[in-house]
Amino acid sequence: MLEEERIDVAVSVNKQSRGEIVSEPVMSMGVTTLWSPQQIPCRGPLSVSDFVAWEHVMVAYRETGHGEIDRQLASQGLARRVRFATQNFSTFPLLLTTLPLFATVPQGLAQRWQAQYALRADAPPVAYPEFTLCILRHKRRAQDPALNWLVTKLKQAMRGQ
Repeated sequence: MLEEERIDVAVSVNKQSRGEIVSEPVMSMGVTTLWSPQQIPCRGPLSVSDFVAWEHVMVAYRETGHGEIDRQLASQGLARRVRFATQNFSTFPLLLTTLPLFATVPQGLAQRWQAQYALRADAPPVAYPEFTLCILRHKRRAQDPALNWLVTKLKQAMRGQ
């Protein structure tokens, strides 16, 4: 969509600059697993057996319904049960506070939601690589004052400033 100039800026994960699209790394982070202690009686640290015993909500950008966590579990002969898959994180707090579910989310979201929704948090019991959030935009717009202002505000929001 950036190439067609249908949008001016995008936020993505681990994207490299290519062609006329510039990728600016903003911050790197890992993931954290969240749950409501009122819904799941787990105090932590989170074990693999607890992790697979309860259902999960996850973001799936493609129709696959699985990701790196599922590959790691499969390498141990295990699988998690995904009850809900959505294209964004916006429904997670409501789902976590009302249903017995785990959600593994970027650390930046986890830190905010843990306090705001009284959730427990722990590292997932499987390896998960860090990722880098990047801001993407077209080279032609590099000197656009309004877009530069927006990019600055996006960076501040992403960094929790």
